[in-house]
Amino acid sequence: MSNSQKEDSQQVVLFDGICGMCNASVDFILSRDRDKKFLFSPLQGKFAKAQVPQECQDLNTIIYIKHGIILRRSSAVLQILLDLGGPWVMVWPLLLIPSFLRDLVYRGIANNRHLISKKRAVCRLPSSQEKERFLD
Repeated sequence: MSNSQKEDSQQVVLFDGICGMCNASVDFILSRDRDKKFLFSPLQGKFAKAQVPQECQDLNTIIYIKHGIILRRSSAVLQILLDLGGPWVMVWPLLLIPSFLRDLVYRGIANNRHLISKKRAVCRLPSSQEKERFLD
């Protein structure tokens, strides 16, 4: 399956490739995505720059592209959890909170993420088993 076919049929998570917390989030999704429906690309990569070039300037956000719809920050995180299924669907009541309030919390964490977890010198490199899930 080509990358464009994968993009059409699956969901894509864009993340800061040098952020330890962001990489831990990718690991979290990978380990729980039994159906392998999520694809990944660092915000520093070619795919992200082609899809959302303005977002690649500010790496303080996670982006989730689902069937052409672009979700950012807390909306992206909550939708990813919902799409993982299982016990994670219990986060749905948080969607009732207006996104500007949820995003205040998100931005507080995002702005301090390098204090919470270690910053990496280079972008995350997928393992040989994970390579097909990464667009670049």
